[in-house]
Amino acid sequence: MLRQVGLSKIHSFLWTDLLVLVDKKGAIRTLLKALLPSEVEEDSVIDLPPASRLYKTLLQGGHYNRSTKSVERVPSSVWDGTEFGVWFVDLVGRDGTVGMCVGNGNGAFVVVELVEALNRREGEVAGKTVKGWFGNEVVLEIEKGEAKGKQVLLDKLRLL
Repeated sequence: MLRQVGLSKIHSFLWTDLLVLVDKKGAIRTLLKALLPSEVEEDSVIDLPPASRLYKTLLQGGHYNRSTKSVERVPSSVWDGTEFGVWFVDLVGRDGTVGMCVGNGNGAFVVVELVEALNRREGEVAGKTVKGWFGNEVVLEIEKGEAKGKQVLLDKLRLL
């Protein structure tokens, strides 16, 4: 219980106090540059479970509450998960996004949240861009791969 109370206070601080004070655009750029594909074969930041959860939370626009099985969204004046999704598409790009999902990619659930974020804003151009990245060849590659969450991802991509 004490752990939950502590995490709740940290979560509240991050969403209400810290995000209002920081340069959001600079912070967003820095966070997303960490996802860019590397020329050197090495593990991606997305392979680290805490990092993956961070990106999902940012795309969701709030914290996922397991007890209520819903996202506790913060006011859009504080943080806009859809806007973060648009930045994600622009900065991470096709190679970075698709690369998270093929083979043994550990970013399928992050891309699921990206799709959800883009679907929250009707007519979002970035959603059409992402849909174009996941053509038949990529979908077949995802189906053949071992990525966790690949079926959820394929279902969400059909909604774009």
